[in-house]
Amino acid sequence: MKFFLQDDISDKVDQIIKHLNKLMDGNVSAQMKDFGLEYKLNYGASLMWLRELSEKYGHNNQLANRLWHRQIRETMLMATFIADAPGISEERVEEWGESLQHNEIAEQMGVNLLWQLSFLEALALNWLSSDSKYKQSAIWAALAVFVQQGGIIEDAVLNKYLQAMEDSFQSTGAFALRVQGRFLRSLCRKSSNYVSKIEQFIDKISERPNAAWLVEDVKTEIEFLKTR
Repeated sequence: MKFFLQDDISDKVDQIIKHLNKLMDGNVSAQMKDFGLEYKLNYGASLMWLRELSEKYGHNNQLANRLWHRQIRETMLMATFIADAPGISEERVEEWGESLQHNEIAEQMGVNLLWQLSFLEALALNWLSSDSKYKQSAIWAALAVFVQQGGIIEDAVLNKYLQAMEDSFQSTGAFALRVQGRFLRSLCRKSSNYVSKIEQFIDKISERPNAAWLVEDVKTEIEFLKTR
């Protein structure tokens, strides 16, 4: 954990920790462990509660960075809400990515922050080629939201994303498949042009054992869309 000098930002972090101490729910923390969400320190706060608390502080990259480096589930999640996408640097995002160790935080980083970045495409190509399953999951979650929010992915770039997905199947776990499926379903809902491209991709990977769940998930989505 990084250490920072005491200042106004530190005071805000202390306020947030006090809020978390008042909230701490041992039952929720225990349930999270049962589902494999193991953290060194876990207050058991819901995402909705954390989002509402974050809104009181507005967007502030200094505060977000301090919260991230506390390395506590709740402070890291709040960091993804509080970070100001237009003002955060590529170096800071990379630094956060290197410290990802949990699927939940990786997903929320993608959903709340990464999809808004002006350098998302470059980041995606970088992180999808990394050895970190957390970086990869964060990007798939981000790309899904990017598409849902009206973002356009050029064919040449989409081909690179799909190739990265195909290359990952040998080591892809259940969580990664889920966020990959979310991205592919988002594309299918976006445009009929995407549907035909994703159908071709699904046919191509249909014999890959590790991709079986993903194939069925996306096929179900496509069949549903065709009946509308």
